[in-house]
Amino acid sequence: MTIEQLRYFYEVAVSGSITKGAERLFLSQPTLSVAISKFESELGEVLFVRNKTGVTLTSYGKELLPYAKNILELFHQMPLRTASEKGRMERFSVSSGNRKLFLEAVGRLYARHRETGIRIDFHNEGEEESLETVASGNAEIGAYSFWDFQESTTAKHLESRDIEFIGLNTAPLTVTVGPGNPLFYSEGGTVKLEQLRGASFFVSYNEGGRLLSARLGLKNERSMILFYGSAIGFEKLLEFTDCVLLGEAWRDAEEERQAGRLRMLKVADVPYFVKNGYIRRKSLPLSPLGAEFEAILRELAGIG
Repeated sequence: MTIEQLRYFYEVAVSGSITKGAERLFLSQPTLSVAISKFESELGEVLFVRNKTGVTLTSYGKELLPYAKNILELFHQMPLRTASEKGRMERFSVSSGNRKLFLEAVGRLYARHRETGIRIDFHNEGEEESLETVASGNAEIGAYSFWDFQESTTAKHLESRDIEFIGLNTAPLTVTVGPGNPLFYSEGGTVKLEQLRGASFFVSYNEGGRLLSARLGLKNERSMILFYGSAIGFEKLLEFTDCVLLGEAWRDAEEERQAGRLRMLKVADVPYFVKNGYIRRKSLPLSPLGAEFEAILRELAGIG
């Protein structure tokens, strides 16, 4: 049992709906539903009765609810030790997924301290999982991105979790395709939104991807492949299908993909852009290694 599982259970219980609970947690509905089912399996008890209007607590769920509430309140009141008290000078934790900027920063940090000894805990996760990992204290810094139209709600959500976002760069909307898609052979590095209508998409169930598709009015009218979490790893599937991966480009990603079996194309007539950066706890100072990693990230991003 984890704090995250109790938080998920509590939010669904008080909202009376997995969909509403997902909105409060800034998770996708399928992600939360899977997490609740996994929690029930671990407990060996059913927590909710699902119905058309939402969910209701089982007798066991009603019994668990006050305990979950108390545990969460105590967790948020728990005093946090400083970096020196934890003795984390030789240990650093980061959540980033397959972001090249973060991978390079991890490599540099490791190289600087490998002779004297260093342990780096690397969490390979998407945005939603990265936020939970940082908020729970299991990582000092986490990669994080959001679309510009999400800025207001994202700021409120991060503030409620004692998390701050530091921007590193912005990137336009792109699509990535493999040789099985006609767009792979198009001239130039851009496409128009109209060219994407009717295409087969990799469908993301993360919050940002769902909102973006809705804003663009893009629907899957053909066969599709659903994926959960980060798109990392799923990109290789583009080499073997005609699907389109809708998303954003971090710096250097386009060059890497153009050199391989994939092409990344900018969607020229869409105004939305993504803000890329990292998150950290507001009330907890970084450890010496965390501060050093932060400085490396900013240097690599060209920020003074």
